[in-house]
Amino acid sequence: MSGDNSENTLQKILNEVTASKNGLKTYIVTSEAKLLLIESLTKKNIIIFGLEKPFEVTPAFICEEIRRLLQVELKESDISDLYQLGKKNNCPIKVEFISYLKKKEVILNARKLKESQISIAKDLTHQQREEIRKLKSFLEKIKDRTSKKAYIRGNRIIVETKEYTLTQLESSEGTTLRDTPHLAKKEINAWNEDSSSEEEISDSKCEDAVFVENNKIVPQKSSETLMTNKQITKILTNK
Repeated sequence: MSGDNSENTLQKILNEVTASKNGLKTYIVTSEAKLLLIESLTKKNIIIFGLEKPFEVTPAFICEEIRRLLQVELKESDISDLYQLGKKNNCPIKVEFISYLKKKEVILNARKLKESQISIAKDLTHQQREEIRKLKSFLEKIKDRTSKKAYIRGNRIIVETKEYTLTQLESSEGTTLRDTPHLAKKEINAWNEDSSSEEEISDSKCEDAVFVENNKIVPQKSSETLMTNKQITKILTNK
């Protein structure tokens, strides 16, 4: 009898520890996702490359050039600060905007510079730059092994009509977050829109689960699954 009580007590403790561990894991992953979302929404900087500039770069000059190049109406009051990232005449310029929406408008119109020597990009963190570097490496492998159209958009590789995150390419494993109603649809869409440097992401349905993959919150329908290693290998090897 005493042995049964001890076994029941140990099992109860084990169940409590397991539940606590799972709850802590969910809390950590959810907190990280929310922090990354906040960081993304508050990051209002762009980097301008290849712009011929006068001896002194001023907000007035930047506003004039952006209006000329992108047909985006910009006022000096829209800019909080700017820096030259180097001493050479053609060094990049970092521009910090007051409004996230203004920064987004500039980024979305940057495609107009496709045939120009000038380019405009988001001010990426070290982690984001590392992700892009890895994605480019995967993209080269894909292009070497298949004739399918492939390119990078945001933090994903698009192969014809299929999308692959870095996490899928590396391990095909995602972290499922269920029971997270506090991640509102507009928050998920805002995160995804900021992850796209080429075009706006269409409004997507938020079902009963979302995935956090490589710092990207992805609405996931119950009937959908992540690509398996076998499927990804098939794309990379063109088998």
